[in-house]
Amino acid sequence: MKTSTIIAIILIVVGIMIFAYQGIQYISREKVADIGHVGITNEKMNTIPLSSIMGGIALVGGIALLLVFGRKQEDLITGKAPMIIIDAKFEKSYINYL
Repeated sequence: MKTSTIIAIILIVVGIMIFAYQGIQYISREKVADIGHVGITNEKMNTIPLSSIMGGIALVGGIALLLVFGRKQEDLITGKAPMIIIDAKFEKSYINYL
């Protein structure tokens, strides 16, 4: 697999996860007092909010990477875009490069 494809898939997965979870929670421990061998700690639940806008940006970015870098490498180098030509009688069609 190409690197751009892997990055695109990772962005799509991260975007979907952000939509699903809406935030990351973790516990932080703070030492309040330390008396001899006995210590008192305070546990606090913290949340990092993740905006659905970030999820949308990651999802759209991943899809865009797949669309842009999904083309053949030679098309990107020459700058030629494929164009579908249809015969006037609609008997056959073929792909022509500009």
